[in-house]
Amino acid sequence: MGPTTYPQLPCTVFTPFGQLVFKLDVTHRGPVRHNLNDLLTEGAPATAELYFPFEQAFRIYWGWLTNQELAHIPAAGGVVVNDRGELLLIHRRGKWDLPKGKLDRGEEVEEAAIREVEEETGAQELVLDSFLCQTYHIYKAPHTTEGSKPWALKTTWWYRMSALSDTPLVPQAEEQITEVRWFTPTELEDLSGLDTHPNIRLVLSQALGQALGRGR
Repeated sequence: MGPTTYPQLPCTVFTPFGQLVFKLDVTHRGPVRHNLNDLLTEGAPATAELYFPFEQAFRIYWGWLTNQELAHIPAAGGVVVNDRGELLLIHRRGKWDLPKGKLDRGEEVEEAAIREVEEETGAQELVLDSFLCQTYHIYKAPHTTEGSKPWALKTTWWYRMSALSDTPLVPQAEEQITEVRWFTPTELEDLSGLDTHPNIRLVLSQALGQALGRGR
């Protein structure tokens, strides 16, 4: 399965200044007018909800975002669960995070998810269990040249994985990962107290619901 053209709806895009919430509202007809740059400033509202009168309007708007205003970066990652029901997190740049990374050219999403998790954590013998969700993150491109797009939209496909091997974990130092650690579901019951990113809380919440529901 390769990257899909459009995100699942409704969806939330996390930006440095707040959240863009995309929804469909088929009961109202009319043009969609919004300036993305107004939402990517320090004075932007904490949350901005963009409603679309029908799906075609959303598709047109999303194409405008991804093709004109933003560079589109596809990525994949995973929530690894071991036979004790523990979840694998990494510590990167001062926050707890989940392993993920960009797709290589021609790479399938599932392949990239497993490869990135293995590279960043040292975990081995991973098996994909299920698709969890997609997250959307807008960030300022670190290196821009004349004519390049100053903002990037990263779409990340997340999977739940099982670790069949108990090999030692090794944080990938070149990716600024300082620690790899197993967390019990009890330790993650209060995700509001975990020092992490909002989109990672969303993924963990989804993964914990599936893991606990399976009794693992």
